[in-house]
Amino acid sequence: MERPGIIVLTNGMRRAPLLRTGWKPDLAAHMRIAGAAKLYHEAHERTICPYVIIAGGRINGTDNPALSHVLGDVAINAYHIDAEDVFLEDKSIDTTENAEFSMDLIRRNGLGNSISLITSGYHLPRSKSAFKRYGANITEAFVAEDLISDISSRHERLVRAYEKDPDLRKIRMRNRVLHAAFLTAGPSFLRWLARRELNKKGERYVPTK
Repeated sequence: MERPGIIVLTNGMRRAPLLRTGWKPDLAAHMRIAGAAKLYHEAHERTICPYVIIAGGRINGTDNPALSHVLGDVAINAYHIDAEDVFLEDKSIDTTENAEFSMDLIRRNGLGNSISLITSGYHLPRSKSAFKRYGANITEAFVAEDLISDISSRHERLVRAYEKDPDLRKIRMRNRVLHAAFLTAGPSFLRWLARRELNKKGERYVPTK
């Protein structure tokens, strides 16, 4: 039986001068790793030993640590996930690369392809689509804020604080606008979005036939 995996996608980080790393995960990222830890420890209670991939590279400047390194430190030292079970994908800068580089890491390390995916609710549909595109067998997909709300009162407060975050409201508004644009323009909108993302990377869009 192949070893199952848990893949948690990072989000952002904030400066924390008093912490050893100098950084801490933002609210969304903290909820995601808390959810991954919950699944990890519940699996161990059933004598299952999953691996955990934390996906996310540097986005705030080349001198800053990768998001996966900041979240990995929290996973090991705060949530007691065994360091030997943690794999850091630290090159990606967006959701598509999260999927591409995580699946490459799975293949290079001979890990099982059956995964549980964890991210925030607004991010889950896009994440599932990206991972399936790169060959992942997603057995379960979890919304982090739903997964952790019953862990403790502290985690419940974390979810409430996240729901009030102005950045979340902006993201939800953006997603509604994008969804409306897709309903109006259909495939032509997706082609425009693909061109836009590739232009950011200095690549050329080649439509599939």
